[in-house]
Amino acid sequence: MQVVNTEEVSVLVISDDSYYVMGIKNLLNDHFRNDISVRYQVMMEKTFTSALHEPGGLSIVLESSITFAGEQPYQKLIKYIKNNNICLFGTRHKPDEVIKSLAKVDLHARHEITIPGIHELLSKREGMIYFYMKRGVSDDYICSKMNITKKTVSSHRGHILKKLGYRNKVMMFKNEFKII
Repeated sequence: MQVVNTEEVSVLVISDDSYYVMGIKNLLNDHFRNDISVRYQVMMEKTFTSALHEPGGLSIVLESSITFAGEQPYQKLIKYIKNNNICLFGTRHKPDEVIKSLAKVDLHARHEITIPGIHELLSKREGMIYFYMKRGVSDDYICSKMNITKKTVSSHRGHILKKLGYRNKVMMFKNEFKII
């Protein structure tokens, strides 16, 4: 008679890519085999990003120390995970790196990660410019509505990009607003 192990580990996956999720499931199921049952929590990247726009940001309770994330959520999470016991993997991590890291982690630790929302990261004026940028209005329109110069708009935009972790406006529009 075979003894079934009831030990279970929870894994958070934040991705819109179903092939990425399937690959993670295959990798972990092969690694743990019948020793440990794996429970997957899958969050869509769109849900993750929209939660960041809510007042108060996003609080994630990890039932385990293992988290996989698509590129944009990975970039956000890496800034706020300060606990060395949490294994965060992005799309660029190789399977052998993942397996090696899993050997060192406490699979049953519970952690909470709090990521501040847009409103907590930006000043009031930056928030106003972000609001206008999200609607795709021109710098001239922003200048007239806020009674500021183009140089001030440009300066605020630079601060917004830096605080949100983007190198340029195109990256921000692609990830924050899903326009491009």
